[in-house]
Amino acid sequence: MALTHEQNPMLAKAWVQFDGASAPTINESFNVTSLTDNGVGLYTVNLAITMASDNYIVTAIGEADSSNGQYAVAAFTTTAYQIRQIHAGVLADRNHVSSVVFGDLA
Repeated sequence: MALTHEQNPMLAKAWVQFDGASAPTINESFNVTSLTDNGVGLYTVNLAITMASDNYIVTAIGEADSSNGQYAVAAFTTTAYQIRQIHAGVLADRNHVSSVVFGDLA
């Protein structure tokens, strides 16, 4: 019997690509309802789904240059997580941020 999308652990359960400069704007997404701007370089991604627990996998990448940008994810709940953008050692708003969620749905 074939697994549905919701049951298949190898398929992304949600993803988002957004412009993080100034007011964050979602360009493309799947199972993401909105973004919350929590200050410079801090965003909460609000999911349209409920994960089974707060132990799911999230990756985040984005625009970087010679100053070596870094991205971190934190503050997991079953319906949201936070992305932190660090540029040249400090939190910074950057363009072209992407994130993908993997894990079990509730």
